Amino acid sequence: MRNRGFLRRGLLENLSVEFTPLVDIMFLLLIFLILTTTFVITEKIIDVQLPKAYTGEEYQNGEKVLTIVITSKGEIFVNGKYTSPDDLMGVIQMIKITEGVERVRILADTNTPYGDVVRMMDLLRTLEITNIELSVSAG
Repeated sequence: MRNRGFLRRGLLENLSVEFTPLVDIMFLLLIFLILTTTFVITEKIIDVQLPKAYTGEEYQNGEKVLTIVITSKGEIFVNGKYTSPDDLMGVIQMIKITEGVERVRILADTNTPYGDVVRMMDLLRTLEITNIELSVSAG
């Protein structure tokens, strides 16, 4: 019986924690996080060709602005995040309530159907948002 206790104590005294595999795992996690964050940054770029206008004015910073982008394919992005047409009204209403949006800026591609822009403006007016601006590129 005494020998068993001695063996157990001897085994416990010789145990050690290997840090090399832990460091390897931490490096792998770090590499994974770095790679995924670079992909998230590149996804925020939305390719939109704005229509040209000679009488366009530069917008003023300072006010809380909700930005809605409509691509030529009909995809809708609210503040840089893709939003399905079914969720659009709820998302805009939530942002209006939580962030206190004062105006909305619509960036529609040159090839976006006119009806899509009118439907967006009608939806905004339904939510009692009337300060709407259409973005153009200087022409």
